[in-house]
Amino acid sequence: MEAARTLFSQLGVRRLAVMAGVALAVLAALAFVATRGSTSSMGFLFTDLDPAAAQSITEKLKAKGVEYRLSADGTSILAPQD
Repeated sequence: MEAARTLFSQLGVRRLAVMAGVALAVLAALAFVATRGSTSSMGFLFTDLDPAAAQSITEKLKAKGVEYRLSADGTSILAPQD
């Protein structure tokens, strides 16, 4: 424990602050990569649907726990490409 205290006192405040900043930047980069890698890209599952068909399909997808997105006009359904 004394060795660590001596090391930190020899490094000085400026170097300790730089080391802490670098450590935080590395952690932020790792968190970004981890969250970015866990999202799957979406692709078209159905297109040119009438609203009733789109609603029926989205209800079935929701019941099965499948992630999906409905287009703004309600005629296309996107799902993970994986």
